[in-house]
Amino acid sequence: MKLCLFVQLIRKSLLPPVFAKQPSSTKWQCFDGGETYHDVTIPDWITATCSFTGADHEQVQLRQFLESIGPLPGRKNPFRAHNTLYYLVVENVEDLDTPPQSGRQSAIQIYIGKAENGVLSRWREHCDATKKVLTAKRLCQKYGMKFADLCDLCKSYQLHNCFLALAWMRQFNMALFVVEEYKDGKELRVAEKVLILDHAAKDLHHGLNCRL
Repeated sequence: MKLCLFVQLIRKSLLPPVFAKQPSSTKWQCFDGGETYHDVTIPDWITATCSFTGADHEQVQLRQFLESIGPLPGRKNPFRAHNTLYYLVVENVEDLDTPPQSGRQSAIQIYIGKAENGVLSRWREHCDATKKVLTAKRLCQKYGMKFADLCDLCKSYQLHNCFLALAWMRQFNMALFVVEEYKDGKELRVAEKVLILDHAAKDLHHGLNCRL
């Protein structure tokens, strides 16, 4: 019974606030907690100084990139529009006070993905995988299993699922952005590969687009 309640609680809280530009506007709307809010701004924790190294050693100014996102064509619901590219930003707050050292993580982690049936539908799939990681962590803790056992239980999941579980447990700030809509899945897959490359999203210093 307690495990079922635990799973239900995570299901409700794993979806981060989802941002998309309002139709024909430079302002944002946000889907959060089952409600849509209009005329909002990008979260303050994504500051003008948030940056990371992308392709060809170019610095990506994160807030500037996000502000450059335009609205989806027409008056579609951007949170349910098909063939959209999305961009997850997580503030790795545990790293903010860590002295700079070789190979340390960035204070910002990113994940780039595609949503052929809408970002809300796609994110439910991510939530399902992340819930399994959290459930495995809880069971390991309950039965006194070792960290190596948890790693074995989670080795079939992608890095971003495991990091999302950590972010949920530590209450890291997260925000999900709808970047653009494409005419079909083929065009979407090409756009995803290009942005992953441009933003070096497979670089473990700041990217989550890789497997463990």
